[in-house]
Amino acid sequence: MTENGETMYFYELINLDVRTLLGVLFWVSFASAIVCTLNNVFRAREKAPAIIKFVTLAKYSQFIAFYLFFFRGNLPDFLSSNCGNTLVMIGFYFEARALLYMSKRETKLNTIILIVVLSFGATAYNVLDLLIKSPSLRVVVASVVIYLILIVPSVNLIFLKKSGVFFPFLGGLYLFFNCLLLPRIFISAMDSGTSLFTNNSVQSLTFTAHLMIMVFSMTAFYIVFLEERLQTERLFANYDYLTNLLNRMSFFKKAKLAHEIHFRERLTYSLAIISVDNFKIINIQYGDIFADAVLKSVAEIIRRNLENRDLACRFSGKEFASLIMYRGEQAAQSALKRIFHEVSELKFEENPDLSISVSIGVTYGIPDAQNSLADFVDQADRCLFEAKTNSDMKIINKKVN
Repeated sequence: MTENGETMYFYELINLDVRTLLGVLFWVSFASAIVCTLNNVFRAREKAPAIIKFVTLAKYSQFIAFYLFFFRGNLPDFLSSNCGNTLVMIGFYFEARALLYMSKRETKLNTIILIVVLSFGATAYNVLDLLIKSPSLRVVVASVVIYLILIVPSVNLIFLKKSGVFFPFLGGLYLFFNCLLLPRIFISAMDSGTSLFTNNSVQSLTFTAHLMIMVFSMTAFYIVFLEERLQTERLFANYDYLTNLLNRMSFFKKAKLAHEIHFRERLTYSLAIISVDNFKIINIQYGDIFADAVLKSVAEIIRRNLENRDLACRFSGKEFASLIMYRGEQAAQSALKRIFHEVSELKFEENPDLSISVSIGVTYGIPDAQNSLADFVDQADRCLFEAKTNSDMKIINKKVN
């Protein structure tokens, strides 16, 4: 095969029929819309992540738009041109929202900018099309609006940090598609005979690039979706569903590491077990929903009075545990006293006369070879029992044996 022959075949590979490409884009966007719909149906009980909502809306807008484009000439001009291009702009708007979501740049300002570009762009297109029935002008205006919608999200995705290679690669594809829009705009502006179905290399490459980003972007969107699901599952695995504090298993994992650090560095820590007094009576007298509200309020007070490095968990039904790190007895006592007093001041609108109180057992010290984490917990539990049976002292604080 001669070099000219190879060049000719390569050119034919690039210069694909535009109408055929529009048909392929219709079927790919239709399949993507069906996938998104099935995902929403099968997970109807779960709150759909924002990215899935954006992608679903984008794909529905696009597949309807490509259907209208494909049958241009057979459908009324208003449907094929005005509705079709407005829908494709809306589709790219939601796609841009999804890209911003992926790159963690979906700020209020960026969203407002996209809405402004979409609104002015769609209005300008329809007004100009009403005044000047020019196929080339349609291509110019639609390309300019799509370029403005996608350029910022594309660049953001390229420079997304700690994302591996795939997301910057996808951003590069979007930027390549955007770059192809520029010569498409120029050629259409210079040649009044250009229309949607004009077969030239730039048009074919533009639609081929769009087809590529459709395939790769669906993969990227579902990667983000699965990562979010995994993060949610980790959250449920490590945190108590009611109080959003650590659950008991996760607390002991982290507490064991903290114990080892304090042992190695010869530092003091305190371990407290906090129990809501008369909780069984509250549960029976006022009901489960109110009892849950009490636990949530106590948990929030505990969280508010501890530092970020400290640990707090729901230890059992009515009990909480906290590990106060790197601080001596006095600092820990001060935090626990604040918790005690704030709980005693809790008031609930539905039961204003009800008083809530807690008993607290605390053990503190520098861990050594003879004192394991279990010893701290065991002594704190004994202190808690003493606090519960003592009407005068509701916080019992002892050094670990």
